[in-house]
Amino acid sequence: MTVSLKTYRLAATGVALGLLAAAAAPASAHHSASMFDRTKPVIIKGTIKAFNWVNPHCSILVIDEKTGETWNIESTSPGVLTRNGWTKRSLKPGDHVEMSVGPLRTGGPAGVIIDVKNLDTGETLKRAV
Repeated sequence: MTVSLKTYRLAATGVALGLLAAAAAPASAHHSASMFDRTKPVIIKGTIKAFNWVNPHCSILVIDEKTGETWNIESTSPGVLTRNGWTKRSLKPGDHVEMSVGPLRTGGPAGVIIDVKNLDTGETLKRAV
């Protein structure tokens, strides 16, 4: 059985396209932000427990001074934050902050950041849209 060059090229192209599609699949698995209600922001005053500067999303753990609960606040990627004036040192454990947050629709202590004011420095950082 002889395979023509044309048949071989078509098969190779198909394999290459299949590999590209497989590599792109993780990008399509990104989650939605519909779990957060940005139309009803809440204000949290508290102390930074941790600022996780990691891909695909940075996150902030803040201890609410009223309730003592630790809120897990999601942000965007380090690259987007950098373009908006943030650095990995923008928030440090122990910093006192006031945050505007789009809370979880379920009511749990988590949300997505809208902006944060560092009460120690007076600096306000905004989340990129």
